[in-house]
Amino acid sequence: MNPDEALELKKLARKSFGPLEALFVRKPKTALVAVLDEKIVGGFDYSLEMCNGKKIGFPAFFFTDPAFQGQGIGKRLCEEGIRHLWAEGCDMLVTFIKDDNVNSWGLFEKNGFVMASLSKLANLIGLAGALKLNLNTTYGLFAIAHDFYIALPDEKAASFCKKEGGAKQITAFILLNLLFLLPSALQSVDILSVITSGIIVFSGVVLAGYIGTLFSRRKWSFRFVGGGALMYIMLNIIPGVFSL
Repeated sequence: MNPDEALELKKLARKSFGPLEALFVRKPKTALVAVLDEKIVGGFDYSLEMCNGKKIGFPAFFFTDPAFQGQGIGKRLCEEGIRHLWAEGCDMLVTFIKDDNVNSWGLFEKNGFVMASLSKLANLIGLAGALKLNLNTTYGLFAIAHDFYIALPDEKAASFCKKEGGAKQITAFILLNLLFLLPSALQSVDILSVITSGIIVFSGVVLAGYIGTLFSRRKWSFRFVGGGALMYIMLNIIPGVFSL
């Protein structure tokens, strides 16, 4: 992308996404563009981050002009973008994708990405590095229902990011939600009742989900999605402001 193409790419990206997602589209600083007949028809926005001494390639988003979708342009952009980031000398690649965006995470998985928990990310770049990456992206604040995906050189991500058991994920879900609920509990006269109610509600969510799977022929597993945690904390710290 040439610098004078950034604004055009931003407008095209907002046109390509839904009204809510378009609000979070930034003016790209570094990107690859797809050009057809001298017209920009798609883009692959990315950034390079340094965390704990490691160079991390972060694909922010990629898109195709709605008028040119269905021609394989998005697939080519994703492949070329990932190849470009490895050529930049990255030690690892990280992105996050909404869990129901099957087309996007399907493409990333075909190009060596594997779904990973925040704990796995912290194992790779340290806790401070994982927190820095959360703050430098919108994952921690706005990415509700998004999953982290990681790619390592020589396709090592698949062996490193082994799927964690359901019991461990359920425990993390309940404990972390109770931790996020703590600010509201501390503002309450009866802290114990708030925490007890939280345990009942969060356990009920897990139980209801399990009962729902009994009526499906598909194989299901419970996993904890950590995106949007900071927004959840803010809602609990100052509920009066956000309730307006």
